Amino acid sequence: NGGLVDIITNPGGVMDGAGSDYLRFEGPSAGGPYLFTGNDLNEGDLDLNLSANADLITDYFDGGGFADARTPWVFPTADPWDTFNSGRLSDIKGEPTYAWGINISQGTILMYCPENGRDNGFTDFGLPTGTLYGVTQGTPNDFRTGWGYSMMSGEHSRGRGYVYMSIGAAGLPSEYIMDVAPVWFPYHEGWTSGTITDSFPASWSMRTTYPDPDSGFDVMWPSQSPVLPRDASEVIALENNGFAQGTFDFSSTDLGHTPANAMLFIQSADDASNQLTIMNLIENGSTWEFLGRKDDGIDQDGTDTSEFASLGQGDFSFVVLPYDTPNLIGGSYNADGSANMTTGGLTVTRTGAGTYEVAISGVQGQDGMLMLQATGTAPGNASLPGRNFLSYEYDANNNVYVVESREVILGNPGNIYGEEYPLLDTPFYVAYISFSNPPVGPGLGGPCSDADLAEPFGTLDIFDLLEYLNRFDSGDAAADLNGDTVLDIFDVLVYLELFDAGC
Repeated sequence: NGGLVDIITNPGGVMDGAGSDYLRFEGPSAGGPYLFTGNDLNEGDLDLNLSANADLITDYFDGGGFADARTPWVFPTADPWDTFNSGRLSDIKGEPTYAWGINISQGTILMYCPENGRDNGFTDFGLPTGTLYGVTQGTPNDFRTGWGYSMMSGEHSRGRGYVYMSIGAAGLPSEYIMDVAPVWFPYHEGWTSGTITDSFPASWSMRTTYPDPDSGFDVMWPSQSPVLPRDASEVIALENNGFAQGTFDFSSTDLGHTPANAMLFIQSADDASNQLTIMNLIENGSTWEFLGRKDDGIDQDGTDTSEFASLGQGDFSFVVLPYDTPNLIGGSYNADGSANMTTGGLTVTRTGAGTYEVAISGVQGQDGMLMLQATGTAPGNASLPGRNFLSYEYDANNNVYVVESREVILGNPGNIYGEEYPLLDTPFYVAYISFSNPPVGPGLGGPCSDADLAEPFGTLDIFDLLEYLNRFDSGDAAADLNGDTVLDIFDVLVYLELFDAGC
């Protein structure tokens, strides 16, 4: 489920200062099958929700003028939601947030930058910032300000593993504002995806604790697709070096994902106090190796470990897209634009240093969005993933998407920050997400074991345990797991063994 979200700034603001939060959210200019809608917005942060009904879309900035997120509402024109005006935008709790809060316990969200640079008309140190280039990601936490309806309990709430979308400027430990292109992969569709927390060894993020609507007990919801093992270290081996670095290897599973048959997309999920992380990877035989770098690093060789993201800022999200995914349009491309693997009729042409035109027959800019992943090596060490970052922009005149690959270097003299952002060739993955005919996940199928008793099938969770206890309490013969015709604690122990064994 993809989307395009337009965010408009009011020129004259100061970076991270006065006027930088004076914004207008135009709402989803396009998207589908469902639409994203905004809730809370400030410089660098966008709290997206997902609406299952287009009639409930409430882009409450649309037509309402600019609103300053840090002060009580100030609309040049009438406030369209005056009934709910209680101060900051984050205080809006009623009808304007009537949509589902995006939560990592129910799926994986990645976000891309559909603008090749943007000048917001801001100043810093009293000087114009000029054009800056975006770095984006989804960040789950326990203090998201925007309200939404819980995907787990249905309650109207905020925080608790909800995701806010982080937008930064490459080269600066600073937030910024650009348009964004989010894409959502719900676990129930069977995607190989999840979110990893910042600890060694690799483990699934467990940010979300919710009361189960049936039992009332607090339940911890993991951030992994049920197709993946409970132990994240079975597929993700982190280097024990203090950095956000490691290897994806699916050979121990039945999934069979390798660079020969699939693309892997990875993004940071930790905003590290507004310093975002660029996550790149390289193919290595049947595995992928990844490394996170601070987005303001300037070492052109890419070997300065002080610019590597620490494990403490190493949360990340990922999704695997096999080439045989139904409706997938995309592929793996070399730095010269030639194809390694392609599917669905997409063509790529290198038109200059770090610049590639992506053409898809019969497609226009508002019909879909691009997912991008750099797969090149560091100039100073071919065993390390590179340091470039990618963006794209639709060229309506030529009906192509223009992809740009850039790096951050010291300028001579550079911009007001002493930096430049030259174009740099790179191999990369690209996937087109159609809003009307998106890629289709493999689904979860039926029960994955004798302990998998309740939907969603393909995963073992509290609902399976509750279903077994219901059967046991009702005297259902199916609960007699040891076959002695007596329902007792020994049957429960057998079930717990099956449950602990996983899918």
